[in-house]
Amino acid sequence: LDALSKQVARTEIALSKLAWLAFRMCPPAARDLCPSHLRRLLARWRPVLINYASPGVGCTFLSACCEAKSISERTTTSLVRILLENKADVNRTDPSVDGAKTSALCVAAARGRPSLITLLLARGADREQVCPGQFTVTTNKAILGGARNALGWARAMLRHMQDEHQMHHDTDDLDDAELRAAVEKQRRCVELLSAPVAALTSSSRNSRN
Repeated sequence: LDALSKQVARTEIALSKLAWLAFRMCPPAARDLCPSHLRRLLARWRPVLINYASPGVGCTFLSACCEAKSISERTTTSLVRILLENKADVNRTDPSVDGAKTSALCVAAARGRPSLITLLLARGADREQVCPGQFTVTTNKAILGGARNALGWARAMLRHMQDEHQMHHDTDDLDDAELRAAVEKQRRCVELLSAPVAALTSSSRNSRN
């Protein structure tokens, strides 16, 4: 094999290992997907093509971390920061087999992750990039589909959550603290994506610390 073929092969192995951790439903695997594990993985298979879009695995390093199941927003943001430090393209879309091309920013917007949005915007994420696809509403597992930019996805999710919150209120369902928290996070995402670039300066500085 030539040098490039060997690098692609190493990248495929590293990416498949990351994807296994990211998309496994079982909590033990999710706990293994942490910043230290990602650093070890990148070091073990270095040099990898950090922006490689694997047709076999169906993701990039960035999309695997952004779409990972059962990990916190804080962990996701830390993983993405590591990838950006390793020259990951913040606007790279994943090679989904169903034709969807979701960006990290659209995923963060649809999943209600304001700290991740702050980091991505600070690193030059394109707010106007339109991403077709489907996302699961975190509060009730409904599926929202369409083609929207990040702000469009954030607003669509917020409207759905607000409608759900109103339904809880109308039926006197008082056990909706989790829903209220999700609505507030989603509202914060809309605010961040609606703000002029200049207004994000202080948040951008914090995201680099």
